[in-house]
Amino acid sequence: MLFRSLHDLVRTADVLVTSGPAGRAARWGIDWDGALRLRPDIVHCSLTPWGEQGPLANLPGYTSTVAAKAGRMVQFAGQTLREGPSYSALPVHLHMASQGAVQGITAGLLARERSGLPQRVTTSLLQSLMPFDLADLLLVQLADRYGAAPLD
Repeated sequence: MLFRSLHDLVRTADVLVTSGPAGRAARWGIDWDGALRLRPDIVHCSLTPWGEQGPLANLPGYTSTVAAKAGRMVQFAGQTLREGPSYSALPVHLHMASQGAVQGITAGLLARERSGLPQRVTTSLLQSLMPFDLADLLLVQLADRYGAAPLD
């Protein structure tokens, strides 16, 4: 009954947003392929913790576990009065992932309006951490180049 009601909603929706591990939407019949069968011109957005492929794709992931596994907590090392990684008070990667999804959905709606074709948007919490990794890498490279500590 639940899946029938869910599928009825998808048939009338312009946009479907799924979140959680990649396999969950497939089990419910609302992954990309399932959504296309229900609504051939759907804009489908998938927001997963770890991405849709790879060894972690079907595992649950929360903002703190994704950030810790990705090394985000280590970037805050030394900012507290103890050694080791620190928890970020603001889960900005959650905000960044949601904003990426909103931008992708908006672009998908515009593209569908022009082409009449369904659109697929994918993002993940892990992917949203990439700008932080790039900034940290840049700081390390500058420190190596100019002989200074990265955060001096």
